[in-house]
Amino acid sequence: MLELRAVDCQSGDTLAEEQVTAGSKEKVLDVLGAAASKLRGELGESLATIQKFDVPNEQATTSSPQALQALSLGEKASKEKGAKGGPAVLSTPRPA
Repeated sequence: MLELRAVDCQSGDTLAEEQVTAGSKEKVLDVLGAAASKLRGELGESLATIQKFDVPNEQATTSSPQALQALSLGEKASKEKGAKGGPAVLSTPRPA
């Protein structure tokens, strides 16, 4: 089960939320993308804008959760250690 929740940073109130279930780990990003689009609508974004800027996951990201995790770790290292930190993490081989 995946849960997306938009929260007001000042009050902590939940503005909108979506709960979805993916049938397999390969479907997680697709299901998450659809839930994010629905959440955007609940938050007041127009359907035209959602459709205009909605990019299919296969164009925006990878279908590999491991690759997405490696990218996130590289970005975090870049922020913490500067420009030299990210490439070191991203070039490290990961077990399959």
